[in-house]
Parts: sequence; structure tokens; C-alpha cells
Amino acid sequence: MSQSCSNLGDLEKLSVSSVASDRYRTARITRVATELRIVLDIPKAGGAKHLSTGKHALFIGKPPMRSPETLEKWEDMAQAFFSAGYRVILDYTDHHLGLPEDTLEHFFYSRVWPFVSMFTVPSRAMRRVLVSLGVSTDKIKVIPDPFEFQIRRPIHRQVSPPVGLWFGHPNNAHYLWSWLGSEGPRENVKKLVLVTSAEYLRSMNFTPAKWNMVEQLGNIQIFPVAWSFDVIPKIVRGVDYGLVLSGPSDPTKVGISSNRLVTSLCLGLPTIASLVDSYADFESFFVDANNALQVRDFFENFDDQFERPARFQEIHADEFSLHSIDAHWRSLLNETLPSP
Repeated sequence: MSQSCSNLGDLEKLSVSSVASDRYRTARITRVATELRIVLDIPKAGGAKHLSTGKHALFIGKPPMRSPETLEKWEDMAQAFFSAGYRVILDYTDHHLGLPEDTLEHFFYSRVWPFVSMFTVPSRAMRRVLVSLGVSTDKIKVIPDPFEFQIRRPIHRQVSPPVGLWFGHPNNAHYLWSWLGSEGPRENVKKLVLVTSAEYLRSMNFTPAKWNMVEQLGNIQIFPVAWSFDVIPKIVRGVDYGLVLSGPSDPTKVGISSNRLVTSLCLGLPTIASLVDSYADFESFFVDANNALQVRDFFENFDDQFERPARFQEIHADEFSLHSIDAHWRSLLNETLPSP
């Protein structure tokens, strides 16, 4: 049984989606299922369409939380597959059950939870979260997000001041502004390339000519760039280090993907990052953003910082290659789904 051409078209859209979970996870398992000729139903944003016909398994990725009607359709699909004896795979990439019970996220995940045959998570830290919730370890498979670009060896451009790079979802931008407003970063960060959604940049009234958005940031020159799938490999040629900032004490950041950290290091960038739990395994490869002494040493001895990303690439880069990540998805499907 094979996928139709229209479904392959949907796959290509997923592969270049602005939604990271679409690219890193839904597109990867869909591609592998296509190769294995396994029929995999994946609800789309409308809730009524599927990426393939027939029923062998249902894969539930991150749903659009702004549509209660869509969430209800997704829940109905999960119940229907479960009742018919088919496997339901839930990709749990954010700890939504850690949110208040009256949130839409908590409500949806608590409703579909009983129908799940297998959980996929992006980190060992998230696996620990699920185990603490009573999920058996044999129902959890850790599948990291892949590094989606070509490995770039560290290059010291010998420029002063060095240029930083922050990229990510607008929801994480407040961690950047908070960190930049603290004393150490304010003294050392002079130029910063900011890559995020065009909508966010417009909402903040960012233009290339307007860089001093917030007076308390001081004299930091900010270069805003609207995100697109191919912009990061172009931008990285003109930057020198990466900023990967988050909230170690934020319950919504428990178990998150390590992808932004991995991306920064695989791009060859010395990196300052927040020490969230899912980054702990890679602590020796970056500077802790909340350690003022480490941050000061990072800038004062910048010439010495390029060994960390080089070591990370040597030891870990292959773990996050598309080939390695697809092997995880292939193993999941082969082990948990019946032959078509």
C-alpha cells in the first residue's frame, strides 16, 4: 500500500513549514512511513483531512491550540482509532499537562491521553516527566529533533566586536530581552542578529534602521531578519556566537527539545545558553547564561571559545543528523506497528 502523490505534496509542505515540530517531527515520521509503505494517518489543521488513506496508525503531532473545534476532531480521531484496535502515537514535545487544568492545552492532552499506545518525546528529560506521570517506560521512545542544515566547522572571523545570533519563536523572545537587560550582557553584547517571524518583527516595529528598541538595552545594535527555511545558513556566515536563552525555572520548558542548542553548536558557534534540564547532557559544550563569571570570561577570552562547538560536533553531531533521526522513527514504526 503506497502514499498518493497529493500526500507527498503535503509532505513537502511539512518539510519547509515555519512550524518547527512539523519539520522536525511530523515530516520525518511521514517520510519514513512512506518509505516503509506503512499507512499513517496524521490530522491536519482542519481536523477532517488526513495525509494518507486507510488506517494502520494515527500520529498526533502538536495541534493548533487556537481552535477548540479542531482539537475536538483530533480527540474524536484518537478515540476512533483506539476503539478500532489501531495504534495511536502521541508526540509529546511540550509539557502541556504541567499547565493549569483550565487551559486548552491541558484539557486536550488529558482527554487524548487514555487512547495513546505509544509516546514519542524529544528528550530524556521529557521521558522522565512522563514516567513521573505514570507512563510505562516501554511506551515511551525518545526521538530528538534533527539538525536540518549542513555541519559548519567553527570559524573565528577575528572581528571586534563579535556578532551574536539569536533565532527562535517569538514566544521565547522575552528571555532574550530579559537577559540582554542584565548587567553583564549589556556591557558585552554590541551587535546582534535577530531571526524570528516577520509578524513579530512588525509588531515590535523593527526595521534595519531602527535598532534601539528598548532604551534599557543600551547601545546594542540589533539587525532583525525575518525567518525563512533557508535564512539561517546564509546568516551564519556573518555571525560569531549563538544565544540560546530560555527559562530553567519555567515549568513549560521542562523536557523541551535541545534543537536550538544543537543547531547553534552544529553551525560552529560558541554558544551561551540557559541551563534547562534537557541541555544538561551537553553542559560542557556551552556557557551558562545565568553564570555571570562564565559569561564575562566568554567575552574576555573569546578567542578560546571555539573548541567547545568543535568538540560537540566531533562527539555528538551524528546523533542529530537526518539519517540518525530517521532511523529512530523507522525503529518506532517497525517495532510498534503491524505490517501493512
